[in-house]
Amino acid sequence: MSAPRIAVLGAGAWGTALALAAARAGRTVDLVGRDAGKMAVLATSRATPHLPGVTLPPGVCPTADTACLATAGIVLVVVPAQATRSEAERLAGLIRPGTPLIACAKGIDAATGQLVGEVLAAAIPQAPVAVLSGPGFAVEVAAGLPTALTIAAEEPGLAEALCQALAGPAFRPYASEDVVASSSAARSRTCSRLPPASSPAATSGRARKRRW
Repeated sequence: MSAPRIAVLGAGAWGTALALAAARAGRTVDLVGRDAGKMAVLATSRATPHLPGVTLPPGVCPTADTACLATAGIVLVVVPAQATRSEAERLAGLIRPGTPLIACAKGIDAATGQLVGEVLAAAIPQAPVAVLSGPGFAVEVAAGLPTALTIAAEEPGLAEALCQALAGPAFRPYASEDVVASSSAARSRTCSRLPPASSPAATSGRARKRRW
């Protein structure tokens, strides 16, 4: 997989951080958000409100035009778990056969109980699906701090190729073929961090949900 152009679907904190990591790996990255006005401002200012103090490098191209998905060599899907199905179904026709998708959101689809990677595989059957998991945090990845994550894919060789495409000086993904374990680990970490609904942490956390 030689120097593929990368599309990151979801311009929240985590999507932006992953776009930065890919750019540091020498890739050109289309960072795709929903709000055309906000993405136009971001393209000009290069300063993301989700990550104060972080400036987007020239290799990151903010856009609201999903047509870029049709020319991407890799697509990172970084929308919330509950929005993944609708977005995948809406954009499925833009994804070329064989273009790898990386599910980067944690959680499950509440309506079906499916993991995010399973949702993508069902909605976009022409694309092989991989899953990104691990203890990564947006502010740390954006700051260029050392981060080790796992990319898992069932297709032989795919995870390794994706790791090579995204690896940079500090961002180090490692390959695995155990998609179920990686997906389940991501789901478990998400669930274990959720406080009781009545707790102060749960109440205050509602204002900090990731937006793409």
